[in-house]
Formats: sequence, structure tokens, C-alpha cells
Amino acid sequence: MEGEKSSNSAGPAVVAGLREVTRGIKENRIKSVTIALNADEKLKNQLSSICLLNKIPMSYIRSKEELGQIMGLEVSCSVTGELK
Repeated sequence: MEGEKSSNSAGPAVVAGLREVTRGIKENRIKSVTIALNADEKLKNQLSSICLLNKIPMSYIRSKEELGQIMGLEVSCSVTGELK
């Protein structure tokens, strides 16, 4: 699946990006979401609403650049979702 990554054998599998995270939530495959604090306000509001409706815990990270780096991406990333 595009946007899906297993960070390492000991770490959880995650998906990156609004589309993949939203799809994962709708398919009941996401257990938690991490959002960059400097992400677009509309994106943060949309994800907050979806997570609250689906009782999915959210956490925040300082920046999109930091989240992308943690994911091992060469680009910034606004949101990730940890798979169940």
C-alpha cells in the first residue's frame, strides 16, 4: 500500500499522509494518529473531528519536517497513523 511503512521489525507499522490515514480510520485499521503542530489548520481540524468521532487517540509532534524525518521520508509529513 502506498504510504505504508514499517519503521523496523520492532516498531509499529504506520501510514503517512491525510489520504492514507483517513482511509485507515474509515476501514478501522488505525489505532492512533500523530499530527504535526505546523500542519494546515484545516487538516488538523478535519483529523481532530474524525479521530474524536472514532475514539482514536491523537498526539502531536513539533513539525512536519520532524515527522517526515522520523518516518524516514525525504519530504515533510503532516500526519501519520499507527496501524492496529
